[in-house]
Amino acid sequence: DQIDPTDAYVGSRLKERRLALRMSQTDLGASAGISFQQIQKYERGVNRVAISMLKKFAEALRVPVTFFLPDGTNGTAMASSSKAGGYQVGPTK
Repeated sequence: DQIDPTDAYVGSRLKERRLALRMSQTDLGASAGISFQQIQKYERGVNRVAISMLKKFAEALRVPVTFFLPDGTNGTAMASSSKAGGYQVGPTK
């Protein structure tokens, strides 16, 4: 099993920001309701991060979700627009 390059990139950005804030894996995991072992797997790119979990990480690390995305991806463009592919992006009321 190979690690997907995008998963590895997301994990490296997660670790980079966590370390910049001097936050432990345990603290980050607690903020998201998961174990530090799961944080380790995300940071290595072994496990994919669901968008709902990515949102929790973004809030805990005080960055926009797009911080974790590679430059030039559709995700970055989608995050800056209110609609994507006919579906509403973000919460609706």
